[in-house]
Amino acid sequence: GSTTGTSVVLGAGKQALYFSKGLIPFPRDGEIDNLPLHLHIGLYGYRREVLKQFTELPQSPLELVEKLEQLRALENGISIQVVVVDTGGRSLHSVDSPEDLLRVEEIIKNEGELLS
Repeated sequence: GSTTGTSVVLGAGKQALYFSKGLIPFPRDGEIDNLPLHLHIGLYGYRREVLKQFTELPQSPLELVEKLEQLRALENGISIQVVVVDTGGRSLHSVDSPEDLLRVEEIIKNEGELLS
């Protein structure tokens, strides 16, 4: 499948260390066969008090550069627990525009729902 979208680097206990629209971790030696690559689906669950705290924070420097709001949480000490999901070889695509939504709808039509 396709690998467009957002990647995430995980720490111990599957805590998110960083998110990027670029490929992370970056394989400096060119070797990608054993790259611990995780693509981010982006479904969040917040406790009410954390969501209130998050929405009151100003946009952060990394968030503004990457255009990823989850970096605001990480930059302000709010941890993000990640759940690894087997995509079953389905294509992944980010949804950042109405055109992207149409593309994702086409992927779902052709490949089926990820969770059933």
